Amino acid sequence: MSKAWPLVKLGEVLHKSQNWIELDPQQEYKEVTVRLWGKGVTLRGMVTGSQIAGSRRLQVHTNQFILSLSKTNNLLESCKTVSEGTTNRVRLKERNFSR
Repeated sequence: MSKAWPLVKLGEVLHKSQNWIELDPQQEYKEVTVRLWGKGVTLRGMVTGSQIAGSRRLQVHTNQFILSLSKTNNLLESCKTVSEGTTNRVRLKERNFSR
């Protein structure tokens, strides 16, 4: 018989990443893409900072939870109830999600 895990609010175990980095036009950076339907994060390619639009980016690390990778029905339904917007522009209301 397996042990049941206690239910906790996501805001108690997940924290939004704020690890912004300033881009150096001469430095090379790895770009990643999040594949649809929980298929993982993969390397998109290597680019220099001058090839990236904007002057800063969020940096990702191993063991981070990227919300768009999740495919469990319970989590997806929870996300839908605290999101707003129309097709292709739905945004998660973080203040509601983390409570």
